[in-house]
Amino acid sequence: SRQVLLLSCRTYADVVALLQSAKSELNDILAAFEYMDKGIVEMVLQEHGDKRLPSIDAPFTVLLETHGSNAEHDMEKMEKFLEKHDDRIDDGILAQDLQQAEECWHLRELCSPTVASLGYVYKYDLSLPIPQFQDFVDHMRMYLEANWNDPVEVVNWGHVVDGNIHTNIVMPGVFEKEIGLLNLLEPYIFEKALEFGGSISAEHGLGQCKNDYMHQVYGADEGKAATLEMMLRMKRVFDERNILNPGKYFPSK
Repeated sequence: SRQVLLLSCRTYADVVALLQSAKSELNDILAAFEYMDKGIVEMVLQEHGDKRLPSIDAPFTVLLETHGSNAEHDMEKMEKFLEKHDDRIDDGILAQDLQQAEECWHLRELCSPTVASLGYVYKYDLSLPIPQFQDFVDHMRMYLEANWNDPVEVVNWGHVVDGNIHTNIVMPGVFEKEIGLLNLLEPYIFEKALEFGGSISAEHGLGQCKNDYMHQVYGADEGKAATLEMMLRMKRVFDERNILNPGKYFPSK
């Protein structure tokens, strides 16, 4: 059986509490736990009002999915979960059929193309301790407000169950990269992710965009620097001439 829900929460603390409870109370059937903030949900609904999308208005939206082999058992667990945490859920939608389930997921899947349609997007795929998501977002918003004069939107979504946040910064109507804003963001945003106890990469890895920042990750203390050196030595064992994916993952210098 498959159950898909959209839940609205008033605070990020409610999101974290629901996640912790879902892990313990729905552990054997929990398949996904995603979050979106108000900014990105409003963007999606405004830009795609012509599509069949669930209407939800809340500071935070959770997309929860379960998979199980016993529909009656799974529904009973879900009902108990929802009743128990009613005080943390402002509103919700339980998909009644496959079409509604797909509509709920479509809201989440439209996040990235929506911001891309509004302007050039500075996209950051980061790992953070789950309780720190909103503190990090608040910090970046205040930092930009204090240091950048033009309007920018900071919108966020991600696989909160994995500690993976997608922070997207866009200047509406500006479709060219603004070097001044890029220099303001990098490496600052990576340094802050590390300060918050996270990492500069998550599901999309390092590639060619973040590999030169590995010195910041591994160079802070002698032990971590030795770890990076060991990785490089291992690569040289198998790739003495550096012909396998040169310039990828490891720092270029």
